Amino acid sequence: MATSHFTQNLHLTVPRGFGILPQSLLQGEKISCSFSPFSGLDPLGLLGRHVQVQHEQEYSVQVLCYGAVVVAFQAGAPGYGIESQLLLRPDDGSDDEYVPVSALTVLAVFS
Repeated sequence: MATSHFTQNLHLTVPRGFGILPQSLLQGEKISCSFSPFSGLDPLGLLGRHVQVQHEQEYSVQVLCYGAVVVAFQAGAPGYGIESQLLLRPDDGSDDEYVPVSALTVLAVFS
């Protein structure tokens, strides 16, 4: 799976509200994509979009393929062992689920 890590030192000189980060700080990690010639997708660009994903299960060899709406993005902190995740709302009506971007391959993005 294609991944990249953001390692640039950033210094913010303007005070910001809690929980609000400039978009440039959140664009380091990319998601594997089966239809793009590029290395991956920007997870922020998927917010609110309907996607078809392939999800590799953490404790199983099973790979799930399903449609879902991307509800949220949680930026990880790789230095602390915390992965970035997408909150997906599956089309089948099951509960929303946080899925590590490293376990996802985006098969299609719908408008």
